[in-house]
Amino acid sequence: GPTRFWRAVRMAFTLTGVACKHLPRRSMCISRGYSMRASAHQNVMHRGTYKILFPALSPTMEKGKLLSWKVKEGDRIELGDVLFGVETDKAALDAESTDEGILAKIIRGDGTTNTVNEVVGLIVDVGDDWKNVAIPEDLAAPSASASASASASVSASAAPVVPASTAAPAKSQSKTEIAADLHSYVGFPSVKRLLQQYGLSPSEVKPTGPQNRILKGDVLKHVAAKNLKPVSTTLAPASSAAPVSKPVSTPPKAATTTTTTTAATTAAAAKPAKPASTNYTDIPASTMRQVIAKRLTESKYTIPHGYMAKEIPSGSLGKLRKQLMESGAKLSLNDLIIKAVASSLVRVPEVNVQWDTSAGEVKPQPTVDISVAVAIDGGLITPIVTNANIKRVTEIANDVRTLATAAKEGKLLPHQYQGGTFTISNLGMFGIHEFTAVINPPQACILAIGGTKQKLSVDPEGNGKMIDVMTVNLSYDTRAVSSEDAARFLDELSDTIQNLYVKLFL
Repeated sequence: GPTRFWRAVRMAFTLTGVACKHLPRRSMCISRGYSMRASAHQNVMHRGTYKILFPALSPTMEKGKLLSWKVKEGDRIELGDVLFGVETDKAALDAESTDEGILAKIIRGDGTTNTVNEVVGLIVDVGDDWKNVAIPEDLAAPSASASASASASVSASAAPVVPASTAAPAKSQSKTEIAADLHSYVGFPSVKRLLQQYGLSPSEVKPTGPQNRILKGDVLKHVAAKNLKPVSTTLAPASSAAPVSKPVSTPPKAATTTTTTTAATTAAAAKPAKPASTNYTDIPASTMRQVIAKRLTESKYTIPHGYMAKEIPSGSLGKLRKQLMESGAKLSLNDLIIKAVASSLVRVPEVNVQWDTSAGEVKPQPTVDISVAVAIDGGLITPIVTNANIKRVTEIANDVRTLATAAKEGKLLPHQYQGGTFTISNLGMFGIHEFTAVINPPQACILAIGGTKQKLSVDPEGNGKMIDVMTVNLSYDTRAVSSEDAARFLDELSDTIQNLYVKLFL
């Protein structure tokens, strides 16, 4: 049948060293373990039993969450059946089958996080005994080792933990001997207190001070090297062991004060610290949040960000939107801004570029595809308005609405959010007047747009009036975009926004 035919063809291609990607295959699917990164010979365990590998449903995907299985063990699987849902770093998608058989074993259950190409289930041919399918040793071994590790951890945790200084002291010393050592080798009170706090004898610490004296740093270094913990030890006063040439007269009040302070210090050191408050709830990060954190960290760490801000009069933009809406168009200020940015990128193409890290060169982009940041549950995603420079404003508005709805429902397809040449992030609707954004590689720029505010403007004749302005912040990769080009782009954008009607319709 067709199943065995394609299986044989895949095996033949593998043996001859030809990539299986040239064979017919549906995107975003798996077939008996044929993920988008797996080859056929990796999946066949023995005759009639095949691995289902966790698929890579986007080029940047390294791991994902298996949301839920849509089939159960013993179910017959047909071509195109949805096997399980996958939460990727961008959206929730379905993993479909391009083969038929019987689902014999579910190895990774609902809600598990899996790396790409990890085995999540087993399939057998129709008619085979699926109930007695053998689980490969390489899949069973991790569980066994994990159990052994867990048992070892339990055993270790059951054993009492004794501080190193009390469990195996180097030698037994009386309080008088320790006090004598303190007097003989230690010159500073802070060093004495540290030795007392950790129950140490001066002979255990290597001195580095003048005349072979122990310094505070010597004690701290020894404590860190031995990983010691404070212990409660009461030492005899140094005066009881040291020879005294003549009595020292001390006022009773001062003696009382000294004794009280020493006792209070000793009691404070012996008193256990209060446990930290546990009145909080840990919230696990979603796959999308984890990927966002990783990508932003990489961006800030590897990309030399440059920043440039500009206040742009935006009154004409609001008037144009009002005129277009009166004519029946449904659009937002952001739709007009997208059009203005796209037009400006055509006039300043030096900003519509990407940085190729591997080649170490700038790559100009042939199209103007604007990524628009959209906030969704669990993170942020940037669907793309393609060819924004040649689309009408109404087309852009329709695209943004469609993409935003699909993003919030988790139904964006990879080609709708992968790529893009320039990103816009607008927080004006949240009352934010100004902010900066992090570059989304491999793009070289991202534009952060704040909300409109009133500002006093004075003309050359000295006449003042209040006008609407908005602040835009351009973050740019200084390897790919020069400061001069960034400034030219913002000047062009300011001119375009103030004269958008003329540039669009005249």
